[in-house]
Amino acid sequence: MKKSNSIVPVKVLYWSSQISTMSFELALCIGVGYWMDVKRDSSPLYLLLGCLVGFALSTWHLYQLVKSMNKQDKNNS
Repeated sequence: MKKSNSIVPVKVLYWSSQISTMSFELALCIGVGYWMDVKRDSSPLYLLLGCLVGFALSTWHLYQLVKSMNKQDKNNS
């Protein structure tokens, strides 16, 4: 039986929302780090810390996403 193509837009919206969330997490952490540097005049300490935290957070989010995809693939097999 042929799979329906109506599920494709749902998957596209899901993936785009997940990628947007990861990008926003990274940008927000960098922005907060930059703001803290300006506020405390401690350039580039908080900016680098924000980069590290944002990268770690978005990497963890990507790991969780891939883990859930693998779980779905195993259930569909």
